[in-house]
Amino acid sequence: IETERPSVIEVGSCFAVPWIVKRAARASGIPLVGFFHGNLARTVCPFPEQASAAIRLMYDTTWKYIRAVYGQCDLTVCASEFAAADLAAHGVERVAVVPLGVDLQHFHPHRHELACETREALGLPTDRRLFAFVGRFAREKEIDVLLEAWPEIERRTDAGLVLVGDGHQRKQVDALVQRSDRVYRLPYQGDRDALANLLAAVDVVVSPGSAETFGLCALESLASGTPVLAADRGGV
Repeated sequence: IETERPSVIEVGSCFAVPWIVKRAARASGIPLVGFFHGNLARTVCPFPEQASAAIRLMYDTTWKYIRAVYGQCDLTVCASEFAAADLAAHGVERVAVVPLGVDLQHFHPHRHELACETREALGLPTDRRLFAFVGRFAREKEIDVLLEAWPEIERRTDAGLVLVGDGHQRKQVDALVQRSDRVYRLPYQGDRDALANLLAAVDVVVSPGSAETFGLCALESLASGTPVLAADRGGV
């Protein structure tokens, strides 16, 4: 900090980093901005109104910690009105909404023209509707909601499900893949062109997480002309 003399410091973590940075920046007078890009409290307890007393206590305690972290920042930036409302409701002041964005030239409906080619290249069927989840296989993404619902969706429809990514819930994902010949798992897509082609090649993208502070993949899907099925709360 002393060498670079930045005009502002942005902190993207709510764990050890903000405490270290605040101490290091204290004497410099440089403004400290916190980026609230993960709703830790709603990860602990997505639906506090339905939670047990013990879980609700964890939820309230997490918000006390969040207030302590972001209370030392000159400004807290979040990416959606939902996140801003959550912060305000729990006593975090000096909040600004700065939505994320996507490249509308890159994620574009014209890639639908490559849908059959994209599906064939990825080993996906070309003769049925495909739902897709693209992201981390993680508890906070609530992918378990989709995994538990899928057998009933499969029973009622002829659709297939594509699960794209990786994470600590990969075993649950692989278990569903093994039980069904209409569920497909693809690895994390590190190539932006491959990801854009994939989002345009499926029929619906599913975003089940109720604690999303924005939902970048959902916006990329919409930019690609692909409908999004989402939870009725959260940034999406």
